[in-house]
Amino acid sequence: MTEPRTLVLALVALACFAGPARADNPTPQDRAKQLHDEGLRQYSAGDYPAAIAAYEEAYKLVPAPGILFNLAHAYRLANQCAHALEAYRAYVQAAPDAPNVDVANRHITAMEECVNRARPPEPHVDSISRTTPPPIVRLGEHDADPGRGMRFAGLAVGGVGVGSAMLGLYFGLQARSASTKIDEFFAAGGTWDDAHAQLERDGKRDNLRALAFTIVGAIGVATGGYVYYLGTGGRTSAVSFVPDPHGGQVAWTGAF
Repeated sequence: MTEPRTLVLALVALACFAGPARADNPTPQDRAKQLHDEGLRQYSAGDYPAAIAAYEEAYKLVPAPGILFNLAHAYRLANQCAHALEAYRAYVQAAPDAPNVDVANRHITAMEECVNRARPPEPHVDSISRTTPPPIVRLGEHDADPGRGMRFAGLAVGGVGVGSAMLGLYFGLQARSASTKIDEFFAAGGTWDDAHAQLERDGKRDNLRALAFTIVGAIGVATGGYVYYLGTGGRTSAVSFVPDPHGGQVAWTGAF
């Protein structure tokens, strides 16, 4: 059951403003009474924000407990629980013997519940500490053998180099064979003909091929060996973050 709002509010604040109003030279009490009456009208009309504004200005001029009680009501009905709680508590402290202190105390209890409902729940530290430790979160991790790829690449390049060198050796033997045949031909006093001319051209061509493949092979073998060497110098490393109820731990591991 709710109390008659306007009548109760008016009776509570009535004692705050004694004496007739003086229009020629209004006092702070006169202005406070005008603002309080305006607050009552807005309160009765259901415009609680406007009532709050009027009551607050009146209370600044005359800090009477009755105005504070009415202001607390307006805060409560405007769903401003924290402000209403503060105003009700201030009223009870300012007027502990007032006849409506029990009403204020009931609203204080209701406003405390309202404030607690609006407050987000706090985490339970004990429940967090009892939980199973979470798995390690990897921030960065390399392959267990980072040099393996480079070693494979070195072997591949070196293999190409060896194959090229073998071709150089083959064409070198071909060129030498052609040169030997021509030398033997001249030593026997033979007559130069197109067949021996072609043999000479083939020998020169094979000699150029032998030179080119030998150079490429040497470069390939050297490059492959260097890349393989770099692959043997790889290392592994990992950075791990282990969360716990008090923060976390960061660990680094490595192998050479």
